[in-house]
Amino acid sequence: MSADYIPKSQLDLAAWARNFSAKISATPGAFGLMDSDAAAIAQAVGLFDDVLTRAINPDTSTKPAVADKDAKRAAMLVTLRMYAQTIKRNLGVSNDAKVSLGLHIDAAGPSPVPAPSTVPVLVVDGDAPLVQRVAFRDVATPDRKAKPPGTIGIMLSVAVASAGETPPTYEAAPVYGIATRQPYRVQFPADARGKVAFYFGRWITRAGRVGPWSSMAQLSIAG
Repeated sequence: MSADYIPKSQLDLAAWARNFSAKISATPGAFGLMDSDAAAIAQAVGLFDDVLTRAINPDTSTKPAVADKDAKRAAMLVTLRMYAQTIKRNLGVSNDAKVSLGLHIDAAGPSPVPAPSTVPVLVVDGDAPLVQRVAFRDVATPDRKAKPPGTIGIMLSVAVASAGETPPTYEAAPVYGIATRQPYRVQFPADARGKVAFYFGRWITRAGRVGPWSSMAQLSIAG
């Protein structure tokens, strides 16, 4: 799939994502998906839509609003790219249906980059009040900063819980964003002060293919 099938402009991206979600929600089975898949897509698109409005409105555009928008955009793109790839590879979905979602039908060419097979190792430290930094290496080359071949960075999920609570699993941790450079900064709201942040990461390719989840990393959130 062409790397530029998703628009770069924020407003064009929002319109593209709404169309993608609306068509799948109308008839999930036509795209080889289930109602739960359509709901996951609609949730990711809706969250981005909500914060985009605040981030571009001069009356509500603040640094936290823009940071929240960027995080929700990255999380939405992870979701959409994964489903786009699933639909693109499904021979039971017609090319017309794929094009209606805004996907490109590529000519035959080189084999796509496979999903990563190794896991990242996460190292988290404090940066400032309510801010933490995440560094990552590949488990196969822990002494090097290089990413595995074909990957652009890690898909990072972050959950926050009170000290003493049962640590979450990666399934319960929402996607925070895509870290392509490191250290990657994570910003927490004021009510997270004194709680614990739990991190999970997995390598991701430009086409949205992801590898297995890393072990959990955690750090208390300083205020």
